[in-house]
Order: sequence, then structure tokens, then C-alpha cells
Amino acid sequence: MKEWIDDVWFRIKWEYNELRYKVISFFQWCKRGFSDDVVWNFDYSIAKWILPRLKRFREIDLSLPTNITDDEWKVILDKIIEAFELIKFEWEDGYNSTIDEYKEREEKIKEGLRLFVEHYGDLWV
Repeated sequence: MKEWIDDVWFRIKWEYNELRYKVISFFQWCKRGFSDDVVWNFDYSIAKWILPRLKRFREIDLSLPTNITDDEWKVILDKIIEAFELIKFEWEDGYNSTIDEYKEREEKIKEGLRLFVEHYGDLWV
């Protein structure tokens, strides 16, 4: 019986803390436009935000840096998009990966982010 009471009490405290956190997050969002939970996994938050916008940028296809061809630009954009998809994947599904899969993803992420930094000024329409 005591174990059952302890379980119920733990659950009540847990739910109280969850509700408290949601209320605090709501007021942070109202005041600043974002809550602290966004900065706890900042790489994931950025990837979630930027990924649909990069995909749309790729679809529109109205911008092209002067020193590369259209096909080269599409390959670069695809690598950048893949990097942000992999960052998002690591937070959502990537915990059951082998070490080799993890290393392969990390290399693709590094390459895509390097290209993102290199071509940041080219991301305009």
C-alpha cells in the first residue's frame, strides 16, 4: 500500500512540475517570442526552423551565385538541406544508430554546415 501511495505522490509532483514548466514557458514565449526550451537544444531548434525554409528556397530556384553552375548550386543546396535533416534526425530518431552510422552522419553534417557558412550570403532571392 505504501508503495502505491508513493507512486501516486510521485505522479502528482511530476504533473505539478510539468504544468509549472508549461506555464513558465508560455510567459517566456509571450514576453520574448520564445521560451528557454528552444535554447536547450539550440542546434535542433535551428534545424527545425530552417529546414522547411531551405527546402522552399531550393524549390523556388531563383538565386544562383555567380561563380558556379545551376547544377552545382543544386548539389550544394541538397548537401546543406541534408545536413539540417540529419541534425533534426539525431534529436528525433538517431539514438539507435551504430557508431559507423553516427560517424557517417557527422561527416555529412560537417560538410553541409561548412557549405552553409560558405554560401550563407548566397541564400537570397
